[in-house]
Amino acid sequence: MTEDLRSKYFRIYFVYFIFFLASGPLESITSYFYFTYFSTVEYGIFLTINNIINIVLPTVIASISYKTNAKLVNSIGVIIASLSGIMIGLYGDKSAFLLITLSSFLFLGRLVFNNSLGNKICYSIDEGSSSVFFSLRDLYLYGGISLGSLVSGFLISRLGYDQAFIVFSLVMLVSLFFSNRIDISKTNEASDEENRISIVAIIKKLIRNRVVICLSLIYLSSGVYATAYDFIGSIGLKLGIDVSVLLTFSGVILMINAISAYFISKRVTEHNRKSLFLIDIFTDFVPAVLFALSNSKLLFMLGLFISSIKDVFAPITFSYIVSCFNEEEGFMALALLGSISSLFSVIFPIIFGYMIENDSQLLFGISAGLILVSVLIAKVLMPDNKD
Repeated sequence: MTEDLRSKYFRIYFVYFIFFLASGPLESITSYFYFTYFSTVEYGIFLTINNIINIVLPTVIASISYKTNAKLVNSIGVIIASLSGIMIGLYGDKSAFLLITLSSFLFLGRLVFNNSLGNKICYSIDEGSSSVFFSLRDLYLYGGISLGSLVSGFLISRLGYDQAFIVFSLVMLVSLFFSNRIDISKTNEASDEENRISIVAIIKKLIRNRVVICLSLIYLSSGVYATAYDFIGSIGLKLGIDVSVLLTFSGVILMINAISAYFISKRVTEHNRKSLFLIDIFTDFVPAVLFALSNSKLLFMLGLFISSIKDVFAPITFSYIVSCFNEEEGFMALALLGSISSLFSVIFPIIFGYMIENDSQLLFGISAGLILVSVLIAKVLMPDNKD
């Protein structure tokens, strides 16, 4: 089955590879760019603005893509993000205000991709092979990020941030050539008026959906650690760890994750996906405790390692969440959940940017406790199988 999926969806897999070869490193080096030329405060302001954008745009992008052309919507987003990345390379260090503005447009690339073309792809595959599909997809996705992280570390150490931003922005632009050639044959044949009515009805229904409510609570409690982790690069730099070392380490771990996830997903059934979903949430507890208890390089790297390897569960977790909705609802549910997640994280980055500078250990201690709350909520409220 694996060989059949690889052959059938190779173009889709390659699109994920080439897009995230650019997008992953661009987002990673953006944080280090802030920490190098400005501070965690400016980065916190950017994250807050980015989260505000993420409250509204996922649902809007998904609605437009559902009614019109997902490839066109994706193309517009990628072009905006690519040009912004090039501008950061040329002028990003001149002004914090300019960097925050350009970064917000740069991060639109992944946001638009996931909620237009990405959502369309998710519901164009067979449910029975979804776990293996997503593991193969992530093998290419994380393979792209891994390779990009290794290359970005080299480019930054040899040529500087400006050239790294320009190179990866051009690669993102090239990804359009491949994304516009893939086949996403399932289309909505309803009229625009019917689509408009159905989307409104779907959103109203989803707001009252038990799974959406449960996942929203999980995102709220686990989102504290996720936001705190956005600043982890700053802590590493303060401990004296070079940015190229951090990027190379992340790249290697991502590749290990992708390969491991592929083999794990082959053993997954519909009956054990929830258990792995719970393990995925809980895995963040250990690094949160390590970051809370120590300022040593060794324990920092151990925490970084454990926090990074949890992505091995990402395709299974995503497959489980996708399986909780039918195709019609799922397209909008994934976007709505993205909006809800960002809604909870709007104010966190500004506060955390200050706390990271003054008391990062307290922040990660609070995060560890809330992760346990997330596990309890998921255990009690999330369904065992697709209804």
